[in-house]
Amino acid sequence: MADTAQLFFSFPPNEPLADEVYDEEITAFLQKLDKISAKEYTKAGGGTDSCLLNHLNPAVQTLPYLKVLIAYIAPVEKFSKVPDGIPQYLRPDGAMWAQLVEFLGKYDPIQIRYVGKDWRRLLAFVYRVAAGFDMPVLAIHPFRSALLRLDPEGGVLTTHHLTFLRLCMASQAYGEALPILSNIIHSFPPKDASNIDAPYLCSNHAVSGAFINEKSGFTDLVSIEQVQEYFLLGGMAYIALQMWEDAQIFLEHVLVTPTQNVATGMMVEAYRKWLLVGCLATGQVPKPSKLINQGAIKDLKASSPHYTSLADIFVSENAPRLAAEVSEGAQLWIDDGNAGLVHMLPIHLQRFFVAKLEKTYSAIPVSMVANMLGLPADQAQPYLQELISQGHLNAIIESSSGDPILRFFMDPAAGPKAKSEADHLADMYKQAERLKVLSEYVRDADNKLELTKEYILKQLAAEQEKRTQASLEASGTFSVLGSGAMDVGHDRPELFEGMSGMPGGEDEADEDLMEAM
Repeated sequence: MADTAQLFFSFPPNEPLADEVYDEEITAFLQKLDKISAKEYTKAGGGTDSCLLNHLNPAVQTLPYLKVLIAYIAPVEKFSKVPDGIPQYLRPDGAMWAQLVEFLGKYDPIQIRYVGKDWRRLLAFVYRVAAGFDMPVLAIHPFRSALLRLDPEGGVLTTHHLTFLRLCMASQAYGEALPILSNIIHSFPPKDASNIDAPYLCSNHAVSGAFINEKSGFTDLVSIEQVQEYFLLGGMAYIALQMWEDAQIFLEHVLVTPTQNVATGMMVEAYRKWLLVGCLATGQVPKPSKLINQGAIKDLKASSPHYTSLADIFVSENAPRLAAEVSEGAQLWIDDGNAGLVHMLPIHLQRFFVAKLEKTYSAIPVSMVANMLGLPADQAQPYLQELISQGHLNAIIESSSGDPILRFFMDPAAGPKAKSEADHLADMYKQAERLKVLSEYVRDADNKLELTKEYILKQLAAEQEKRTQASLEASGTFSVLGSGAMDVGHDRPELFEGMSGMPGGEDEADEDLMEAM
């Protein structure tokens, strides 16, 4: 036991190490830990004062702490009876459950890169216990902590992101999803390590895809269906929080996923919500992105005539007709799971109507607004005050004497929505930082593109064409070949058999970058 404890505290060393040395030492350390039997790890007993976990710091002795946890959960992680088969100390109110949750929030993010499969086993166990006790909310905090600890930027979409969102939706804990949803997804996990910028797992990598991949054990490859479900659930979470602009962006991500000229079921669901959310976000029917497959968009429009009609009526500002349409299609909205969204349309129609009044009036009596909206006088002023407090109106209500007046501010530098110079500078700095981050992701994508077989073949073809042209000019012979004559993508299609498709060109990348802003 003394020798085991001495081994546990032998890594990491106090002094910093070069990446190569660190990689060698942690690999050797893991080999020694793997030689220790599960019986040795667990002989002190789970949940007792003498348990090894009580003597280790998860932030420092990350690897031995993880090995002890794995040794305890291994006998029950595949047990068919949950919760009956789970010992008391591993249940949500047990001592070791608390230690497991603490570990997922405090582990060393560098050491953990070497034990992706064990990290994943912990998450699977947490999910299984939470599901077994029918308490999905129990797993939300551990999952979120583990994901952000591994990848603070949250830019690589893993299978665990989707599991996390399912937990949030099942618990109706929509706000808990925001720390994950607010991160920019810039890539999907590759099959192998993509160590373009540095050769070791412990190195300071520009993007987390270098260590979050299928081979490292942290995640499976992500399918198109999983990508669509992640963004659909994310859009639904934003809808529940009434964050319409963010919801619209997430739902559009579902629509632009690659498809073989046919809309999937999730695309249809996303499209219908996207139409409604677009109306709530801007007061207008949203325009489909040019990135959406044209065959798919035809399917989407053909499958959603009632939603298209509803959106058109909303934009026409015909309140009685909108109310009739909402009522007539009540069962359809319920069946599609969109009844809540649909019933928001008449409410927000009033908001957009009031907002447009500033184009006609600089000031207007609240009583007149109440008549226009068909509201009782005692309800109009609180309603308008709510719109002002939510930032929908740049106005104030003056009620010093007589009938209260709604006064609009035409100058954006005045009124409750006015921003100081410091606020504008802060916004500019935030945008600049966001651009900087996005440019790093684009640069990484370019690097990956330059290593693909397709890119290399085209570069070789271009070089060959240049040499041929130079040779012809040197010999006094003029080339009659077009610039595309050496394009192996057309003349040598057999070279591309078994290869993946080329990503979009620079123009598409630039357009995507601007849309992300």
